[in-house]
Amino acid sequence: MIRFVTITATAVISAISFYGSASAAPLPEIRFCVATPGGNYAKVVAPKFAEQVGERYTVKLVTTKGSPEILDRLSKPAADPEACDWGAAQLDAFALSATANDVQIEAELYPEFLHFACRRDVEVYNVKDVLKHPDLVIGTGSAFSGNTVAWKSLTKLDKKFDEFAPRPLSTDAKAAQELINGTLDCVIAVTGWKSKDIDTFINLVDEGETSAVTLRSFWDDSFAKRTVVVNGKSRPLYTKAEIPEGIYNEKFQPDGGWFSDASIATVSVPAVLLSRPSWMENQSDELKNYLAAGVVNAKKVIAKQMSK
Repeated sequence: MIRFVTITATAVISAISFYGSASAAPLPEIRFCVATPGGNYAKVVAPKFAEQVGERYTVKLVTTKGSPEILDRLSKPAADPEACDWGAAQLDAFALSATANDVQIEAELYPEFLHFACRRDVEVYNVKDVLKHPDLVIGTGSAFSGNTVAWKSLTKLDKKFDEFAPRPLSTDAKAAQELINGTLDCVIAVTGWKSKDIDTFINLVDEGETSAVTLRSFWDDSFAKRTVVVNGKSRPLYTKAEIPEGIYNEKFQPDGGWFSDASIATVSVPAVLLSRPSWMENQSDELKNYLAAGVVNAKKVIAKQMSK
């Protein structure tokens, strides 16, 4: 028996239910917080989690404005109608939350990568170059997007970035147009390799034989020292990753020349599966074991789905 329901904070917006029988007793609910309805947390993480725990629970998908709100809702008491029981978010959102110290990380699901891309004529190739040009106009996403969360957490933990004034952008098309027009220098996008959003953006900045924009490095060894406190424990926030040569076309990810390949060093931050400790405390030992097994299985199928 699997039941998966999608709701907003005030109303059910869609429901997909698979019932074993019409007379089956109602299952207890898990309110699962995600960001936008079209994102990977809503389209992949929550449904795969629901598949693994659906014999014992109904999973209701609660859409929010982004990872900081998800952490806030997971920190609320059970009696609060806006409280969530489980959720998925970027780990770096913890750097922006003053209320999420008790939220429990149940699993790191998959890595997301900071894609930093600039116009071809912008002579910025790494973090050190970026810091020399505080007048750079860098585009992020909408106010609550994962891109904005990443930039805000980076700024909070590293004051060297305070001088920048990033520009919120609502769509990939808007970002591409401003880059082509020269009113924007660079953009950041936090997502998996070859995501639909990145592929769409690459097509938008394609100029035939060249691309208006090329991928650049965004890693500094000081990032490895950044940590966040989660459930009373300090955790590394960023890890170094390489976007391998050939992940994207040679126009967007050009070859490094004779002495280097086209791999790009960048920041990796994990997507994490979260729970509210006070909710878990009210589950029986048998259900805790059931949920633990569900998390293990969900992590496997989610990682497989996200690697495609």
